[in-house]
Amino acid sequence: MHRAGRLVWWALAFVFATASLLAFSRPATPWLDGVVWALLAVICARAAFHRPSPTSDLLPLWEDVWEAAVQRPWRAVSIGAAFVLTVWLVHQLPALPPDSSYRPYVGVWGIAIVFYLLAVAPPRGWPRTDWTIWWEVNQRTAIAGLTIVLLAFLVRLLPLRAPLEPFILRTAGDTIQSPFVITPSGIPSMAVAYTMLGVRLAGTAYGARLAWVLVGTLTVANAFWVGTRLKGVQIGLLCAFLLAIWPLHVQASHQAMPSVALLFFTTLAVLMLQRALDRRSPLDWGWTGIAVAGALYTAPGGWLTGGIVLAILFYLLLAERRTMWVLHRNGMLIAIGAWFLTSAPWLQFVWRTPNRAVLLGIQQGEGALTPFALLAELLNASQPEMFLPPLSAALFLLGLFYATLRLFLRHAEYRMAPMVLWFWGVLYFTERLTTFSTHAVFLAVGVPVLFFIALALWHIALLVQRAWRTISVPAALAAGATLVALVWLL
Repeated sequence: MHRAGRLVWWALAFVFATASLLAFSRPATPWLDGVVWALLAVICARAAFHRPSPTSDLLPLWEDVWEAAVQRPWRAVSIGAAFVLTVWLVHQLPALPPDSSYRPYVGVWGIAIVFYLLAVAPPRGWPRTDWTIWWEVNQRTAIAGLTIVLLAFLVRLLPLRAPLEPFILRTAGDTIQSPFVITPSGIPSMAVAYTMLGVRLAGTAYGARLAWVLVGTLTVANAFWVGTRLKGVQIGLLCAFLLAIWPLHVQASHQAMPSVALLFFTTLAVLMLQRALDRRSPLDWGWTGIAVAGALYTAPGGWLTGGIVLAILFYLLLAERRTMWVLHRNGMLIAIGAWFLTSAPWLQFVWRTPNRAVLLGIQQGEGALTPFALLAELLNASQPEMFLPPLSAALFLLGLFYATLRLFLRHAEYRMAPMVLWFWGVLYFTERLTTFSTHAVFLAVGVPVLFFIALALWHIALLVQRAWRTISVPAALAAGATLVALVWLL
């Protein structure tokens, strides 16, 4: 970076630091303004200190972002616009009357997020895909995946008899105009606003249910991509199929329960995180931060998604040490910036609310959902929607034991980390910090549980194929999945 460019970054850092001090010195100014200005000062100071390393063998992600800010000024303009719009938004929200329309402010919020993604996107062009070749290679997988997603949609849409009043509308209480707050019952208002979109299209019962049926169906698609990226296409198809017919998730989608959004955003965050780790793409890191923030706006206990992502990153930093830090430090900074910018209006509301711990569900838990208590509930046949039959329970325990053990062997399999830490992380947080119901906890760990069942089936299919050469692994997997589904549903 030339000396002139470094002087520009230092000047911007000084201006933003001064603005931060002025914001904190005025009691009437929202505290978040000072934090935003301080973050901008840190970013500019980091850019001023940066010196590209021409001898590095790594992909120059930081060089791409900050050198482009000088060579391509639109990047600097884009990231500046994103934070300026966010500062304006958090200035305006506290002063709005309760009956105001929030549509323009939601639009400004979305534009700020888009500006940030444009600023951190890699300067290289989009890869060109020959879809004819792609279809020839992935034809069977694409057809199977689309079939499973369609099955998930139909299963959640039926039966045609809808509940008289969806769960989310029954528990949300009075209508709140702002989508950036949490209702007194603990449900984020953006989830209620999303439900009302469906109500306007198709009525109270069917419209509200259809909105959450779509979220549940997209979660099945996310489960396929997560399983595929972690352990291959066969595991991905098994995860998607099992989630498509899982009674608890089907029931929650049918009844328009906001906990469905927690599973959706957690699978999306884990998927984007794994893509970011594999591809070292700044854009994937940005989407990871946005997905973590999205859970805060749509699901009770949405902070669990952030806890899971932090647990995964903390484990990888301990396991791979300097390699992990050198390869992904810039991406983690991008994810933090995306999360902070996306969640800024929500953070402002939580900070200004006296009973914020009650709204977030962050209370001392009753300690009932220990791992042994969870296993007892899984084997409790009196709750059919949460009950795992003996066959499924045995496969789950086998997969959980194998995946957890793989993280502590000498040659650890790090790709097991997301699901293992997801499962144990939710149990740890909900046991010690929350009073979530067993129903909500089971739904939060649904994808890891099904992943462990699929993992056990896959290893059993490999053993069967070794014992009987005439039986292929896909045939053994299909037979095992069919057996689990029949025992599960019947």
